[in-house]
Amino acid sequence: MFNKFFNFLKGYVIIEAAGSDTERFLNICIRRGIDVSDVTREADGTVTLRVSCGGFMKIRAAARKTKTAVRIKRRAGAGVIKRRYGGRYAFIIGAVLTIIFFAVTAQFVWVVKIDGVYEGSCEQIIEILEENGVRPGALKRNIPEPSAIKQALISRTDTIAWAWVYIEGACARVEVYEKRLKPQEVDKSRPCDVVAACDAFVERIDVRKGEDAVRNESVVSAGDVLISGKVPVFKEGYEERYMYVHAEGDIRAVTYHKRERAQKLYHESRIKTGRKKSYVSLELFGKLFRLYREENHGFENADLKESRHELTLPYFGYSGICLSERRYDEVEIYREPISEEAAALMAQRELEEEIAKELFKNPQLTDRELEWERIDGETITVKLKMTFIEDIGTEAAINEE
Repeated sequence: MFNKFFNFLKGYVIIEAAGSDTERFLNICIRRGIDVSDVTREADGTVTLRVSCGGFMKIRAAARKTKTAVRIKRRAGAGVIKRRYGGRYAFIIGAVLTIIFFAVTAQFVWVVKIDGVYEGSCEQIIEILEENGVRPGALKRNIPEPSAIKQALISRTDTIAWAWVYIEGACARVEVYEKRLKPQEVDKSRPCDVVAACDAFVERIDVRKGEDAVRNESVVSAGDVLISGKVPVFKEGYEERYMYVHAEGDIRAVTYHKRERAQKLYHESRIKTGRKKSYVSLELFGKLFRLYREENHGFENADLKESRHELTLPYFGYSGICLSERRYDEVEIYREPISEEAAALMAQRELEEEIAKELFKNPQLTDRELEWERIDGETITVKLKMTFIEDIGTEAAINEE
């Protein structure tokens, strides 16, 4: 990084070398101490490289000796900028004022993004965020700690199991994870029911406080009351009276989980060829501006790598300016055939990870069934069925009125 900075200060030239002996030309330049870097070979056989301004004056002899044609493609560096804009004082003043403007505005959040909401209410989440100071135009240093915002989101919504706030430049990104039915704990002094967090077959209920609402060996659905906190305290023939308690107990339930996915009957190896293309976008206060017309790399197979380069200033931090790069590296794909059994085992590991995210308290695996069927010559469908014993009870507050 520092070398690039010093090269920029000294200035450099991007040149194109063409000829039948370009390798020898490069070797002579390196042997004579000429600063050469970023060497790439194009499809037509020409070589593009970067040379310092001082080194460029020394390559004429090497080019003449190897009969290599050298053409300047671009000049860059601080010296070039100085010669181009040195006398334009209005431009320089405007650039300085622009930098100051960005340095000041970078201390604020201008964009709020929410990721991961599928079942819940975005309006409710936005309302909670605004109450906690996360809104467009908010000063970054006044935003509470992410742990406090997380606690507010989890405690005041029924679908969020985890949340966090990431400050990324001028953008506040809120990432949440939802659950089918959010396990919660009600204050011990408040009455509550124990309800089913998912569909299951209840084998046994051990009640410690409250009254069982379903029988053993019963099928229940998510939200059904398993242990009621509303306990009758009257005898038959007398006026109905109830006592409300904080229901507690252990639920032993059988749960069934199914997942499936398509799996290829080969293992891919991706080898980079060295050819690549980059597309750069400019981000100002969370707004993205493309610096290219269209994204068409032309490679048959390529790996995509995305990166962000934020401009930070001393004492001010992120300035609000960010360059986002999407780089495509051309790859050659080599496929090694594998058996159906090996492919099914590879898919099984990923399916088990998906199922593990849905489990509740004290899960115990009791049965696992893996099966697959061929779709075509190179693809199979893998199906995984897993049976668990879990405690699916979660607390739900009772309105005594």
